[in-house]
Amino acid sequence: MKNIFSKLLCVILASMLVLSCTSCTSCIKPDDNGGNEPPAVNPNHIYESTDTDKYVVKDGFTEYTLVYPSVRAGSEGSVMIDEFNYFFEKATGVALPKSVDTGLTHTAEGKYISLGDTTLLATSGIDIDKHKLGLDGTYITTKDNTIYIIGYTERGALNGVYTFMEYNFNYDCFTNEAYTIDQVKEFKLKNYNITDIPDFSERTIHSYYTKDQVAIDGYDNANFRYRMRLGSDHHRYIPIYNNYNKTGGTASGENGPISILNYATWKESHPKWFSSRSGGTARYAQVCYTAHGDAEEFEAMVQESVNKLKWQLAPENRMNSKIFQYAKTMILGIADNHNSCTCLACMDALDKYGSESGAYVVYANEVAKRMGEWQKSLDENDPCYVEDLTFQISAYIFTTKAPAIQDENGKWKPVAEEVKLEDNVAVEVAYIDTSFQRNPYEEDNGAFLDQVNAWQSLGGAGISYFMYTMNYLSLFYYYDTFNFYTTDMYRFMAATKPTHVIMDAFGSGTSLVTWNALKYYVDRHMYWNSSLDVEELIQKYMKGVYKDVAPQMMNVLNEIRVYSLAMLERYGLNGTGSTCQKEHEKKEYYPLAYAEKMLAMHDEALRQAERYKDADPKAYSVMTRQIELEAVSFLVCKARLYYSELCEEDRIELRDRLRYDTELFSLQQYKLDGFGNELLGTWVNTL
Repeated sequence: MKNIFSKLLCVILASMLVLSCTSCTSCIKPDDNGGNEPPAVNPNHIYESTDTDKYVVKDGFTEYTLVYPSVRAGSEGSVMIDEFNYFFEKATGVALPKSVDTGLTHTAEGKYISLGDTTLLATSGIDIDKHKLGLDGTYITTKDNTIYIIGYTERGALNGVYTFMEYNFNYDCFTNEAYTIDQVKEFKLKNYNITDIPDFSERTIHSYYTKDQVAIDGYDNANFRYRMRLGSDHHRYIPIYNNYNKTGGTASGENGPISILNYATWKESHPKWFSSRSGGTARYAQVCYTAHGDAEEFEAMVQESVNKLKWQLAPENRMNSKIFQYAKTMILGIADNHNSCTCLACMDALDKYGSESGAYVVYANEVAKRMGEWQKSLDENDPCYVEDLTFQISAYIFTTKAPAIQDENGKWKPVAEEVKLEDNVAVEVAYIDTSFQRNPYEEDNGAFLDQVNAWQSLGGAGISYFMYTMNYLSLFYYYDTFNFYTTDMYRFMAATKPTHVIMDAFGSGTSLVTWNALKYYVDRHMYWNSSLDVEELIQKYMKGVYKDVAPQMMNVLNEIRVYSLAMLERYGLNGTGSTCQKEHEKKEYYPLAYAEKMLAMHDEALRQAERYKDADPKAYSVMTRQIELEAVSFLVCKARLYYSELCEEDRIELRDRLRYDTELFSLQQYKLDGFGNELLGTWVNTL
């Protein structure tokens, strides 16, 4: 463990040196933990252009018009138009005239910027297979004098707006308040050949921070979730009603026991369908994937699953078909508990496959096989037909371990023929029982990598990820996932060609604490383009948000990281198990002197920021708010652990500052414990 501490300490000290060399980008070196170098040319990200001798903007004037298809108000298409106008004017000082595309056709003389599926595009002769862009990707090209920003979906075209701004004006978005964009006096027309397809085709973050917000700056907050490109689940799962009368229902990862085989409906007539530890209520129900060894009951269970899924795909039974228009996945998941079946048949299956997931895969394969055969029998115009319909299983809790073994060369292979995944079965790896505070390439923390490789050896329709970035039991205490989510780690996951990634993350309202805003920024970039480098992104965030105060805030982050690791090592909290469910709110972990030291470092950053108060009020507001947000963690720590021990004057000062921050940053509804009901806003009023 000392070796681990030494390695991380070296990395942190190196990052301190990096920030002191901010004018020399060659000082920044990527981590070398896994050797996952980006390809020389990543086909997902091709950024090419050549200048012409023509101008889109010159001397504050433009002959160009922004053209777009008719879109629904409030849709992503509407956001696409607004965001292009907003940032183009920020960059050039010119507001483009805009027009819906009705009656317009492409001509060699026309001067347009075309967004999405316009009539200009339809008549341009541009030949592109938009399906290859996926739901989120974009293609930007020039034909004659017209620039085309193209996506398969409205979201793809919207993402193209941000790609366009990044490429031409160095645009970047850091928080819901902070972004940067160059200002130029003139802008030449370029011949573009830009392909920008995310390495993780869909990226979703479980956080209110990336949803619509009531705003200090209303426009920026409302559109922040689009700018982060982390809300792109597109309602990817086909929801499944609990009951045939269309009551209840979910599109979550618990469709197996809750919706497909509804416990309340079937527990009396088919008790063998359910785990011996189901606990008597639907909330705790798990399926017994062997049907307690009864072949007839297993057949009935599989057939009922198929019947329910077929029924759900009938158009009259679909939930809001417009919202779920891109959904092609049905979940054969497990419930979020440890109540796996312990009947003799399940224990025999455990012995046979070396994993509780073996019987689960056999069941899922059979359901998916029958559903696949049914889909193939349908005409493509049949309303029940879904192109590339996929069934997702979960590698989570008791199904985490794949039914696979390593051969003499260390290569993973299925433990039995029947656990090879059907071509229409995908797996979502949600490996919660690992240390997300340690490098996965450490010798005794490599189980995550092993299980990803093991599941991939089973074949199927692909792999995806459900990842963790917080400590559920201590949400206001720093959780250092930067050790796990390294450049190499993102590249490892990207190399598996995942269908999607979901991050279970911190956030409620317009604010984030404990450096989660930085985490989201890094996630946003690395899940989109794993060819980037984490350490470079951290430096870019620091300069983008804190400007000349960045060195002090980097000192703050490094101090927290070094202390956090030392504390974890000292108290044995950084093993290989689930470190995202550890109680941290203890005096021995966080002495009063440490909390006061960290608050003093934040106060020094606030003092340094004063130089911007009159010179750049907007930058001053952004950086001081973010500095104070990062201080909230230590205000909570000091108040929760030491409030009664402080003198009256210190108590009043601490109370007033914490109450003010709670109100300012809308933190009232934040849970002090992710599994509890104690809210910060309620508790702070008891002080």
